[in-house]
Amino acid sequence: MSNLWVLGDSYGAHFYKDEKFKTNWFWTQQLCEKLKCDHYRNFCQPGIANEYTQQMLTNIIKHVSPNDYIVLISTQPGRQWFFDQHPHMANYYNLNLVDTVGREKANAIRQYAIHLESERRVINSFNQFLGWVHYTTDKHNLNLIIIPGFESTEGGFPISHLYNVRGSLLDVSNNEFCSSDDDNWFRNEFCGDNKTSLDWRAGHLIKDNHYVLADKLYNTIINKEELNLSDGFKEKIIQKNIDTDYLLSQLSELKITLTNTDYKCVSF
Repeated sequence: MSNLWVLGDSYGAHFYKDEKFKTNWFWTQQLCEKLKCDHYRNFCQPGIANEYTQQMLTNIIKHVSPNDYIVLISTQPGRQWFFDQHPHMANYYNLNLVDTVGREKANAIRQYAIHLESERRVINSFNQFLGWVHYTTDKHNLNLIIIPGFESTEGGFPISHLYNVRGSLLDVSNNEFCSSDDDNWFRNEFCGDNKTSLDWRAGHLIKDNHYVLADKLYNTIINKEELNLSDGFKEKIIQKNIDTDYLLSQLSELKITLTNTDYKCVSF
């Protein structure tokens, strides 16, 4: 018996609201089926920090068996998990915090960002996180792969430990647009309302690239092939004059927004 555990941010957040609509083509569920795992445990959440992912890994270690697989998605190093009850608000520089945590706490975060945040601290914190994951992988003999959500794998501290990974999920996501103008149109007009920027792609990827990613990741885990996130995906798909029906067929049926609170992460 084996399990697939998935930890990380919105790139792996596999949500559902209605039992009839679970986006069964989501790349993590496809991977579970390809690996013939008995159970699928997805703990990804949008907007979280690496610290939250670290806590999730700490929580599940005692439940992980030798036959299990763990996929861990690293996120932007600058995110901070300030409030225990609001882990999804770690991406604080893109959010209006006043409505959720109040003006006093929001101002405290603003002062932190102005006076205490630094590139040095962010880089060192990220390297410490990776070092802890690598150490934990060895200590508990985990079959764990780290997939970088945002950070480049070129040079410096290796992001993954047991597997070779090139590029990031951000590369795959950004390359789906024909241009930056098309990116803005999709987020602000097609999905948003010109006031709120949204992304209706499941895990920030079109449906076709979920199949590509699942195949690539399976070959990496089973055949030890390099996971190349910089090449081999469908690119330059989304543009203003795209066929609307085709585009909708490539998106999540849920149309997740930042204010949705009644969605659950798929596990079985």
